[in-house]
Amino acid sequence: MGGPGGMTGGFEDAAPSRSTQLIQGYVAGSRLSGHVRSVFEVCILVGVGLTGVVDVVTGQAIALDVLYVLPVVLSAARVSRRFGFVVAVEAATAWVLVNRTEHPTPAIGTSIEAEVLRVTILFLIAAMVSALHDALVATQVSEWRSKEFLSFAAHQIRTPLAGLRTCAESLLMSGVSAQQEPLLTHVAVEAERMGRLMTSMLRLARLDQGEAFVASRVDLAALCRAAMASARGASAASVATQLQCDGTVEVVTSAEAIREALTNVFDNAFRYAQTSIKVSISATPSTATVVVEDDGAGLPPGAEEHAFDRFVTLDGRGGSGLGLAIARTLVNAQNGTLIYRNRQFVMTLPHPTSQSDDERATQRR
Repeated sequence: MGGPGGMTGGFEDAAPSRSTQLIQGYVAGSRLSGHVRSVFEVCILVGVGLTGVVDVVTGQAIALDVLYVLPVVLSAARVSRRFGFVVAVEAATAWVLVNRTEHPTPAIGTSIEAEVLRVTILFLIAAMVSALHDALVATQVSEWRSKEFLSFAAHQIRTPLAGLRTCAESLLMSGVSAQQEPLLTHVAVEAERMGRLMTSMLRLARLDQGEAFVASRVDLAALCRAAMASARGASAASVATQLQCDGTVEVVTSAEAIREALTNVFDNAFRYAQTSIKVSISATPSTATVVVEDDGAGLPPGAEEHAFDRFVTLDGRGGSGLGLAIARTLVNAQNGTLIYRNRQFVMTLPHPTSQSDDERATQRR
């Protein structure tokens, strides 16, 4: 599968870790307002004071330094930079007073330097967290606007392209000169290709915006047959297909999403297969797997992951480079995986046979 030709650049999807996503989600979250903000501010101010009291009581037995920093971070991220500075002043004051209590007679120069350093650190933390919040929010707004523009532009362009293709085909059917026929044929073919590209771009835009899916109990073999028939209908290649399944393999997932993902994978298989495509379905107590293999040239070495990037084509035939990216996004949305391994596309889906149908449907949603 996949052509042996050169690669064209695509957009890399850098996937941050789960912990990084959680931190970004909190810092970039909407600022508090109204009654909730007032309660939050009171709790933070009281909490800093209580931290100082506990620190004095426990003495050097327990290190509570981080508890002076945490309220500053929370305040700058959730309220405002100004309130973050206010909390920084309170936290630094409490921190210094506690330090004076624990060390009543420190060297004067050392004491002043330590106090100034603590105040400076807390102020810098408040400023940095607030700036990070503003930057993340601006990035999210920019990303949302880009996706909205992409969706709108693709939708608006698709309609005139369909009209252009219809006009070109009508002229061809009505009879044209020998010089005009290849030109109009080219116009019709390119208009159709652009229409497919616009459809794919719209699909990605909807997926990026978090399209909801409805889970149900589905037969993977039936989905494979339907997807294979759809891909065969769109392909002019005459390729033999073979489907092997170890009994009936059913999973609780979105039939629409998995059928579309399989169709894109089969489109790729029909595009590059020489004579045959083999599909095998198997299951374990925890996973269900669909393996698609054809007798084509296969992906170039090292392109196993790059092939799933957006707007990447490996054969120079003018494809959109979105089919496999859409397929992986759809499968990932169902808590599954789609990879290329040993000249095979391998789709894995959760198969929790030990749970009831209702439990699995609830998890899938």
